[in-house]
Amino acid sequence: MNQLTDEQVKGKVLDHLGLVAATIEDLGLTKKIDTLFPLEQNKGSKVTMGQRAAAMILNGLGFMDERLYMFEKYLDNKPVDKLFGEKVEANHFNDDALGRCLDTIADYGVTKFFTEVSFAIGREQNLIGRTMRGDTTTLLVYGDYPEDREPNIEARPKRGHSKAKRGDLKQMVLHLATTGSSGFPIWMETHAGNASDKKTLIEAAKRMQAFKEQLHLDEFIYVGDSAFYSGAVKDGANMKWLSRVPENIKEAKELIQTDKKLNWTELPNGYRIHPFESHYGKVKQRWILVYSKQAFEREIKTLEKQIEKEKAKASKELWHLSHEEFQCGADAKKATLRIKLKYHKTFYEIEEIKKHTSKGRPKKDAPYTKIFKITYTLEKDENKITYAKRSKGRFILATNELDPKILSNTQRVQKTIQHRIKLSIYQKQRL
Repeated sequence: MNQLTDEQVKGKVLDHLGLVAATIEDLGLTKKIDTLFPLEQNKGSKVTMGQRAAAMILNGLGFMDERLYMFEKYLDNKPVDKLFGEKVEANHFNDDALGRCLDTIADYGVTKFFTEVSFAIGREQNLIGRTMRGDTTTLLVYGDYPEDREPNIEARPKRGHSKAKRGDLKQMVLHLATTGSSGFPIWMETHAGNASDKKTLIEAAKRMQAFKEQLHLDEFIYVGDSAFYSGAVKDGANMKWLSRVPENIKEAKELIQTDKKLNWTELPNGYRIHPFESHYGKVKQRWILVYSKQAFEREIKTLEKQIEKEKAKASKELWHLSHEEFQCGADAKKATLRIKLKYHKTFYEIEEIKKHTSKGRPKKDAPYTKIFKITYTLEKDENKITYAKRSKGRFILATNELDPKILSNTQRVQKTIQHRIKLSIYQKQRL
């Protein structure tokens, strides 16, 4: 038996990329992109736009975060012919080829490209549901990105509310909408780093509504968090929506804080609900007050930590305050206003003290001045704590879909819970 040499035996690394490539082929993703951006092979193109996009997807899932010119090296030890087809080589995916693919997508419109491809796949695979659930996350970027460079581009890195708690870095805002029980991503938009969810979420829903009408699809119900609500009430008359109601609205705050006896309807997994009617913003809506046992227990623990933290901070501040000397009672009383408390209350007494000006043991008729000092008592404000506990574990859902046969109260809770879980997972993955 002949001994094989190292030159005759070569290995390639496939890892998980074979499964991803097979999924791309099953979905027809490469062909769909090639239909949008056809290339003529006789003009020197070695790989199609679809193959280039597929290669970048594999790269993104290969935990490779390098410049485009490093892409060939990434593919060098991969079975390229098995992943992309015969006669395809790693050097075909150079930075010029990938750059032209990205430029083509940018010129066509990133949102338009993503949505046309995803809608086609969603319809073929029966993944499009009755709801469209949207939310945003932030993508951090490094570098200066001066404002005078490409000033006409709206979606550009800026400083804004950082969900990653990195206010020192500029960012982009990414909006993603999913549909169906599988959470299939169907709409994607990018915005400037300082874009507000209150504006972008409703504007995206209106664009999705127009796109849906072009495709003659069934009516969607747009699901969003509390940032979506005000825009939905104001501009969502031509669409069906489901949103969490912000707790800073007076009507919502009163409902969440109510201590009246309610006829709760028990649901599985520790939830219970009570429906209401509302005409907030002059829009007829169905509101539903939701109580979650799990959320209540979690929020109560957080509240108890906040109470203890406030007590420790207030005790330190009050100790220092009690050792200050004031020239008059009015100044002492004014100083007590510096202590701001949310869950505690204090009782102050201002004491007048004679302070002799001379050193040593004072004589009977020695001169003295008056000073004022503060004594205090700190205790919990049980009324405020009880009031705060009353709202824990509660939130309000609202919809302008008035027919309970189309969207029942139970469905509203289930869809919102699913939406919050899926998007929180997505945001953690992005960050």
